[in-house]
Amino acid sequence: MQQVVIALGSNVADPVAALQLAWRCVCHEAGIERSELSHVRRTEPAEDATGPLFANAVGVGWTVQGPTQ
Repeated sequence: MQQVVIALGSNVADPVAALQLAWRCVCHEAGIERSELSHVRRTEPAEDATGPLFANAVGVGWTVQGPTQ
């Protein structure tokens, strides 16, 4: 198995719920096991972007799939 690390971010609707749902979907579709999602960190939009604060998190887990799958 290979360890994977995936960064996630959202600033739409309920961003924290969107992150959690996205991570569950990624884990299901990619066959990621023993997964964990970091604490959420709120950040300003980058550079000249406008809009609400972003919710950001990092997911870590293990999969048998390679980087091109």
